[in-house]
Amino acid sequence: MSSARRVVVLVLAITLSALGQAALLVSPDTGQVGRDFKLIVWAPIRGLMNGLNPYAFDPTYLQTFGVDLPASFHAPGLLVLLAPLGLVNESTGLALSWVAALAACWYAAMLVIPPSSRRNLVGCVLLGVVLTLSWPATYGLQLAQVAWVPLVGLALVLRHRGKGSMSVGVALLTVYPTFAVPFSLLLAGAGRVRPVLRGWVIAVAVSIPVVVLAAHAAGGMGALASSIISGLRDPRAFALPYRVDAIGRVLSGSLTLTIVSLAVTVAAALLARRYRVPITPTTQLWAVTWCLLLFYAQPYNLVLLLLAAANVLWTSTHWRVLEWCLAATLGLSLLSSELIDITVIRNLPVYLFPYKADAALICLVTILSVTTIRILKATRMTASVEAPALAAAS
Repeated sequence: MSSARRVVVLVLAITLSALGQAALLVSPDTGQVGRDFKLIVWAPIRGLMNGLNPYAFDPTYLQTFGVDLPASFHAPGLLVLLAPLGLVNESTGLALSWVAALAACWYAAMLVIPPSSRRNLVGCVLLGVVLTLSWPATYGLQLAQVAWVPLVGLALVLRHRGKGSMSVGVALLTVYPTFAVPFSLLLAGAGRVRPVLRGWVIAVAVSIPVVVLAAHAAGGMGALASSIISGLRDPRAFALPYRVDAIGRVLSGSLTLTIVSLAVTVAAALLARRYRVPITPTTQLWAVTWCLLLFYAQPYNLVLLLLAAANVLWTSTHWRVLEWCLAATLGLSLLSSELIDITVIRNLPVYLFPYKADAALICLVTILSVTTIRILKATRMTASVEAPALAAAS
């Protein structure tokens, strides 16, 4: 297939996915469309511009911008990255964020499966459709979440093609610190210490302007830290009903268990370094699944799992249990799309929604179990091959 035809197919697929998203957004059943954009991006940027601390329960800030919570605890650099969206009125910024999300999802699909051949083009289109119209994607679209930023970051990490691409990917992942911290530890354990450090240095450097402005508005770094701590203690900061991670879904979001999970993640990273576990699509999928299962995750974060799953499927030469599990996960995520719920069974009761989160938790546990078995088998085979060589060398 010629390059021109591939471009036409891609443009058609992107257009159709955009129309599908538009159909979702104009539906009367979508609830609070764009709520998270205002809470996460627009109001904090406007607050900083007006000399207010967006991280505090300041009545002036909350009433001025019509929000019920302070800024969420994403990396402050997010406000720098998306600053242009806060310089315009709310409706224009929201529309631009949806366009950016659509473009980012398709860019991530093309990074993981470059449409360089007919086969790759089919895979890229399918992945693009999953990343834009599946249940996690449409749920994030309704809220205007910023999951598309770490999605691009994960794509750069999965299929990095240069020295700096992985570092940029890690920096974008820090938008979700609850995912980026354990994932960075696992990457470092697999031998990618320098790219991880560079990525975090980039993230910290980009965050400095926001921290300086917020500290000035709060009256100093101490006051800013106090406002952030008080926000973390608010039970609404980590809402439980729709979480898909095990700690939030089953164990009521225990902070102690989160700390234990972080300690276990450090141990897993040290074991990976000790046994020189290589970075492969399977180990990358394991790391993504681990972070989503054991640390704070909402349904829209599952697009990261879908991207890593597609990376494994597309690089596999033989389909075994893991590949069939991943294919089923991708298919179910698309069939359970909010778009299908609205157009086909418009009156789906709200109480059925948590069932999708329960199903997502089951998928995470299954994928983690199967990938763990595969990694252990591969590590054992590597050790059995290396042992005779080392004995002969000695």
